[in-house]
Amino acid sequence: MVSLLHKKTYAKPGDTVLMRIGYSEVAVHMRVADKLMPVRITESDYPMAQILGDYENKFGGAITLGEAGFYTDSQGIYSDSIVLMHVRWAPTASSGRFYVLSPDGTRVPSGYRLFEEARDTARRIGGEVRLCDTRSTPPCWAHFMPVSLDAEVTYTRDGKAQDAHVHDPAASTPYFFGGRRQLQEG
Repeated sequence: MVSLLHKKTYAKPGDTVLMRIGYSEVAVHMRVADKLMPVRITESDYPMAQILGDYENKFGGAITLGEAGFYTDSQGIYSDSIVLMHVRWAPTASSGRFYVLSPDGTRVPSGYRLFEEARDTARRIGGEVRLCDTRSTPPCWAHFMPVSLDAEVTYTRDGKAQDAHVHDPAASTPYFFGGRRQLQEG
């Protein structure tokens, strides 16, 4: 997983990101200045920054984008304080698993250890695949990196197991482990 901190990163209304909150008067008053917090950009005519707590509860009222550490330009909303994109409250998610999101954005309940299984399910329902990582997020939150359904998969054999490695140039981590399959004897 690659941190986006100190890189100009664009987000759009509806996105939830993990970011280091800026030092505004409101953020200091809320005691969240310089803290790593999940933030959802509200979907409205005038988007705001809704800081989220441990259980996806709203942490106080929504604050202006500038108070949280966002800026706007001709291309949209951005910040250099974003650490991770695509974070979700997911107490049942396990790191290193692939999850399928249905077309309406809900997560299919079980995770897959193998990318190919998740990819096949996503193609069947018209969804998308995301690789889960919980190592750098607050408890109950997870980073779900989007993985292209057309990502290249290569295999290596190690005794009675076959390892898959995925190459997706569009992903924030372009090379990653795609799972291990135990091979049948004979």
